[in-house]
Amino acid sequence: MRLSSDPDPRAHVHPFVERHQLHYSLLQLRLVGILLLLVLVARGIGLFLSLEGPSIQQLSALTTMSNSLPLLPLGISLYLLGGGRQRQPREFLPTAVLHRFLVPLALACLVVLPAITLSNVQDLRHSMSRAESEDQVMVSRQADVLAQADRAPTPEALRAVAKSHSIDLPISDNEPVALSRWRLARTLERELANTRKASPMLSLSFYQRELLSLPRSGSTILMQLITGVGLLLLHRQGSREIKKHGLSVALFFRADPEMPRRRRAIP
Repeated sequence: MRLSSDPDPRAHVHPFVERHQLHYSLLQLRLVGILLLLVLVARGIGLFLSLEGPSIQQLSALTTMSNSLPLLPLGISLYLLGGGRQRQPREFLPTAVLHRFLVPLALACLVVLPAITLSNVQDLRHSMSRAESEDQVMVSRQADVLAQADRAPTPEALRAVAKSHSIDLPISDNEPVALSRWRLARTLERELANTRKASPMLSLSFYQRELLSLPRSGSTILMQLITGVGLLLLHRQGSREIKKHGLSVALFFRADPEMPRRRRAIP
């Protein structure tokens, strides 16, 4: 039979350990948030560097960044986790600035980025359609030249056909007409290959063409819209909590409910 009712000494230790565990969790999650934001900053730098490149390269960088955009509200929410609880003084300004910039960032994701994406896709599609039309005209012209060459009975007549289409074809008078037709066909093939090589819209890779497809461009814009809505919800919920306590944004991220407790613990 117990004669004394001494309190369990673990009761004094438990709150202390719990506070330290909470502090550890906050630090870890805020660090993850910072890392996610750094990933987006790196993608943004890649997009900025691509502005001097071709339009298709700009669209590729914008698509890559947009696929990572949902990390933006996730990273911000993790970094702002806990409000002002156990914040370092150097965090006061960044936290307040991040909260105030939630709405401008949301508008950029909801309006600016989709508009830029749609404009780039439409311009590139138009350029590709025009380049393909010009290529088809050139292929038809060359087919017409070869049809006329097949009807030419002599090298002299074949030379006249080439000259009428502004094609400089060195043909000897004593060579077989079949060889002259072969020379003309090879000349036309080289001309077509050089023209296609000089047109970037005719030499797009499969990945670049896929960027212009409706599913890919729609997915890119959807990621931008999801990010924008997420940022607006973060701002709405955060502002509601701040107003509930009657504090300004700056004071909310400076207020630490653990501070009086820590001060009493200091001998």
